[in-house]
Amino acid sequence: MANFKDDRCFISFFAIENFVAKIDTYENHQMKRTRHTDRSLESLGNCCWILFSKSYFRGHITIIQKNESRKRFRRGLGRKKGKRFRSIKKFTQCEDIEEFKKFRKEKRQHIFEKRKRRNRK
Repeated sequence: MANFKDDRCFISFFAIENFVAKIDTYENHQMKRTRHTDRSLESLGNCCWILFSKSYFRGHITIIQKNESRKRFRRGLGRKKGKRFRSIKKFTQCEDIEEFKKFRKEKRQHIFEKRKRRNRK
């Protein structure tokens, strides 16, 4: 294979369990993903991914590690019984995911406190 780079990273989604009928393949962030029902996925490369149940990096999250494959989704991943991911975020360093989760938690806490103050008035 010519021009293969070791730093390349992909995530592929499949419409049928056990990696049959590929729907999408992504190399980078995707803020808004089309409405597909995902049954399995495969991550290739030295990066990690966070999958979100809602567009624009919101909702429940699922973390996919380097070179991870999931033949079948269990209940609770994504939305609608674990079969839909609406946005994806790529991390070249898997350690950055913990920092992202911490930042996300602080941001949510700040919004919660702001709403609480507003409701007291």
